[in-house]
Amino acid sequence: MDYQLLALEKRERFLAIKERIAALHHGDKRKLFLQHLEDAEYALFAFDIERAVAALGKRPTSSTATTTSWPTSWGETHFNEGDTEQALVYFSRVLEVKHDHYEGLVYSGVILYERVTTTGPRSS
Repeated sequence: MDYQLLALEKRERFLAIKERIAALHHGDKRKLFLQHLEDAEYALFAFDIERAVAALGKRPTSSTATTTSWPTSWGETHFNEGDTEQALVYFSRVLEVKHDHYEGLVYSGVILYERVTTTGPRSS
């Protein structure tokens, strides 16, 4: 039951960002990209989180929009779920591609600020 509730929550979050992700992709493999989004959606409707993650992991990376929108969406998802370490991994990927990416900078800044304020400054 807990697993199904988690799958429902992930599906709702995915559906909330799916159109935004799709709209940002303009690469030459758009049809394949959209198919992976659909596969992930169907997997979440079947309460199969692992299959959804596998489908999303197959996304093509042929455009800058894809290489920033995809990890940003996953970063936001992890951030909202309280997994800030994994969120920071995704936002770092975004910032490697686009150094002035607004969401990447804001979320990374919040995560790093919280890290410093909860653990104190690190000595070198």
